Amino acid sequence: MSSHQETLAAINSALPKCGDYQAVMLHATNLAEEIKQKVGAAVGETALYEAAKAPIEAMQVSAAAAAAAGQEMREALISIQRGLQRMG
Repeated sequence: MSSHQETLAAINSALPKCGDYQAVMLHATNLAEEIKQKVGAAVGETALYEAAKAPIEAMQVSAAAAAAAGQEMREALISIQRGLQRMG
């Protein structure tokens, strides 16, 4: 197997994982929102909600950044893949 073929095989293996990474991060964002809503609704205590608010928002920001990074990684891999395919 040539170096190009090995690289293409590695890229083909990695591409689905980029999508999985984004799905996990989307799930984390949704979970954070669900926690935020339940803490706010079930407890009704402003102090508890405020204590939970900052970590939940940090989790959402991290999840969004990770999802964006996963998308950038996917686009970069596709670009490399296309270049290698053109090179033969």
